[in-house]
Amino acid sequence: MNYLSYLEVGRRDLNRLSIKDPYSVHRLIYGLFDDVRTEEEKQKSIPSNFCYADLGGNTLRRQFLVLSDRLPKQQEWHDSSISVKKVEDWYLNAEAYRFNVIINPTTRDSTSQTLKPVKGREAIANWFLQRAEKNWGIRPAPESLMVDKVEVLTFTAKNNRKVTLAQAHLSGCFEVTDRTLFIKAFRSGIGRGRAFGCGLLQIVPIK
Repeated sequence: MNYLSYLEVGRRDLNRLSIKDPYSVHRLIYGLFDDVRTEEEKQKSIPSNFCYADLGGNTLRRQFLVLSDRLPKQQEWHDSSISVKKVEDWYLNAEAYRFNVIINPTTRDSTSQTLKPVKGREAIANWFLQRAEKNWGIRPAPESLMVDKVEVLTFTAKNNRKVTLAQAHLSGCFEVTDRTLFIKAFRSGIGRGRAFGCGLLQIVPIK
């Protein structure tokens, strides 16, 4: 079972929790769930089985969408709210969907083995199209694919680790070509950067 949570955080809680950068958002979302992983699983970077997207907002109110395999914990909010609904099985059985996703498009240098961001809207679109069917079981319609926003985020994470995260906001339509891969991609998120708000497939069935 999967749950989709819509979280709206008001100004008092934004200030109280110091929500100001991707790492503080990461702390907020991860604080909603008990960590069910063992220490060994954490060392092996086993995912936490939830992913999220920052829907934006302003200094008065921010919105987030969270997909998880368990219910979020109760919180003591001041001026925030969270609504939760089950993702029914039928929702993942459509043949085609409209979608939005925030991705971290990267390639690995064959010599140095370091990750490098993909730059330019056309290159990012091609990166997504080339991987979609093989990795995620979906075939995007190229004419519908839009790279709506590209940005580079820089922030400080745990243990004063400096993080630079390239993000691209994509939207369009796709048809499902491999149901198993598609469901896995939906439940786990796609690509890298999922700990910092990348990878959540926001989908609406096309009838």
